[in-house]
Amino acid sequence: MDLGRNEDHPEPLNLRAELEDFHRALAPEYAQKGMEITFDGAGDGRVLADPETLQRILSNIAENSCKYGAKTLNITLREAPAFVSVTFADDGPG
Repeated sequence: MDLGRNEDHPEPLNLRAELEDFHRALAPEYAQKGMEITFDGAGDGRVLADPETLQRILSNIAENSCKYGAKTLNITLREAPAFVSVTFADDGPG
């Protein structure tokens, strides 16, 4: 990813909805490549972010997991009063 080369246009996002859409759209494609993507979310995860940049980041993480031999990629969203946490965990060698 080329950091600093893309102009961001942040807007209020429901991170849970974005992650669910990502999962729904790409899980079948990655299943054909031999990698299972799972998603578990708690809360809406309201954030201010650029939706295109977010999608590029998510795609890059999934592609790297697959490229380096992961068989599973688990995406977890947690929301606390002061922050939102998104965790990506795979079973790859790195």
